Amino acid sequence: MVKRFPCTKCGACCRRAALIKTFPQDMVVDGACKHFKGNECEIYANRPDICRISKNQGDMSLDDYFKLTAVICNMWANMDGMGDQVDPNQFGSDK
Repeated sequence: MVKRFPCTKCGACCRRAALIKTFPQDMVVDGACKHFKGNECEIYANRPDICRISKNQGDMSLDDYFKLTAVICNMWANMDGMGDQVDPNQFGSDK
C-alpha cells in the first residue's frame, strides 16, 4: 500500500511558494504559485513534483517527512486563520 499525505488542499503552501527554496521561482507571483487561483490549483492533475509531497522526502523516512510536513502545513494554515489541517501524530516512525 502506498502511503499518501492527507492534504486538505487548503492552499497554505501554494500561497507561500516563494518560501519553499526548491520551488521554481519562475512560477512565483507575489509570493504565491502563479497557478493558484481562487483557492485552487489550475494544474493540479499535472502539477510538478515539488508540489507532490511524496516525491520530496530526500533522506528522511516517509513517516518522518509527513510528520514534518504536517507541522509546517499547520503553522501556515494557522497563519491564514484556518486552524490545524493535518494531525502530525498520525504518522509513526517507519525507520
